[in-house]
Amino acid sequence: MIEHILGVPTEQVLSLPSVRMVGDRKVEICNYKGLLHVGEKSIRIATCAGNLVLEGNRLDVAHITKEYLTVQGRIQRIYYEDR
Repeated sequence: MIEHILGVPTEQVLSLPSVRMVGDRKVEICNYKGLLHVGEKSIRIATCAGNLVLEGNRLDVAHITKEYLTVQGRIQRIYYEDR
């Protein structure tokens, strides 16, 4: 409904993260708060919805801006940590 009224995606208005996975090799995340941990086997990302964890092999932050980041590698699992 917000999307129709304002003409802007709901996740942008509410600052919710948007996660897009491309196969098992790339994940694009918009509206994140910051990087908490970057390692070859796991990456933890702070979002307003909680900490997002990516697990896999040869993980790397391939592109990063203030609002958007791309992780590449062999992604095996994505989940939010319990609050």
